Amino acid sequence: MLLVLYTIWNFAAVVSSEGQESYDTYRYFSSVFDVQNPGVTTTAFFLAVGDSRLIIILLTLFSTIAFSLLVIAILYRLRSTWIRWPMVLIILMFSMTTPIWNYNTVLLTESLTVTSLILWITSIVVLAASIPTKTWLPLASLTVAAALAVVTRPQLLIIIIPTQFVLLIWVARRDSLRLPAFLSGLALLPFVGFGIFRINQLSEVSLYQFRYALNNLVDKGSSFRPYALETMPPCESVPLALNGPAPWNDVQALEASMMNICPDTWIWFNSDATRVPEWFLSDPIAALLDFQGSMARVVLSVMSEGRAMPSWLSDLFLNPFQPWLWMSFYAIIGITFAIIAKVRPKVTVWSITGILTVGLAVVAFMFVMWSSDGYDISRHIYPILPVIAIAFLVFPAVIPRSLAREEITFSGNPSNSVDR
Repeated sequence: MLLVLYTIWNFAAVVSSEGQESYDTYRYFSSVFDVQNPGVTTTAFFLAVGDSRLIIILLTLFSTIAFSLLVIAILYRLRSTWIRWPMVLIILMFSMTTPIWNYNTVLLTESLTVTSLILWITSIVVLAASIPTKTWLPLASLTVAAALAVVTRPQLLIIIIPTQFVLLIWVARRDSLRLPAFLSGLALLPFVGFGIFRINQLSEVSLYQFRYALNNLVDKGSSFRPYALETMPPCESVPLALNGPAPWNDVQALEASMMNICPDTWIWFNSDATRVPEWFLSDPIAALLDFQGSMARVVLSVMSEGRAMPSWLSDLFLNPFQPWLWMSFYAIIGITFAIIAKVRPKVTVWSITGILTVGLAVVAFMFVMWSSDGYDISRHIYPILPVIAIAFLVFPAVIPRSLAREEITFSGNPSNSVDR
């Protein structure tokens, strides 16, 4: 009944909402081979459906299914404790907050990206609930979900590869199933290769390299900008644009005029000198401090008028202007649920190493997104921030195998029980 009401609520909201286009929408109605679209899922889906109205309805349907599957997985995993009910209620309300739900009504890739990541989290929950004799199917679902995320947004490889590696080692050690874990990792390799290939294609587009360097000139005032002004061939128009009354518009104008007024500077902005490793290594401390400051100020972007709940209720579950504070709240709630469920996780060198590996991968993703382009940072890192909150809420009580010392029976024989 809960999921039926959730589905009705979602569709009532989308029926009363209008689809919203963006400056990037046209790209997803082009070709799946267009290098501007590293992922192919969104473009293939948009081209197949065609009608904008139907697209936003289907995006909402996919999101509803993904969150419903997550809820079902959690209800099964936490079937021995009452904390499953408040957890799933929070997740369902979270999924309808404006920073999450509004992207179902925007003709961009964000909605499908969030959907694929929620399916990935669901597969992790299913894997945690699996028993050693039935791990093949959960491993397969984990691989499929990870592959879907990669073909939707290849940049997520920065997070998916190390996390998948940690998960497969965990399964191999937990259930002594080294061969299934190895084959699962092997099955993902073609998608990893595809993701790397498409990212490399995008990085070689000279227009983006030049445009991103100009964006960084504006945004990174204590890292890239000092490096650029000191290293590039002199061009009087650059500092004038930066110091003018409307710096962003003036710097954007340089994109069309720099080639004629300062050809040597134009060549420099199109060269490898503007790539991240070059300017980062010139002053790593300044770059890291600039990154930290930008992340501290980040907000969750809202790109349409689509709403599934009133603003005050949405802000209660996810405030777009304080995403880090709200993620902290979800971490506290998740740990509290784990304590209530009497979870007794084993603290080992392996577990600590795994958590640190995943955490560093998330930070690395954010840094790469921030350092590559100084414009629209909140949208570039957007899909990860909500997923972090969900992970903080769910994983403390779901991942540990010692959950509530529940008994799993094999072959219908109660005597063959194992301590989870």
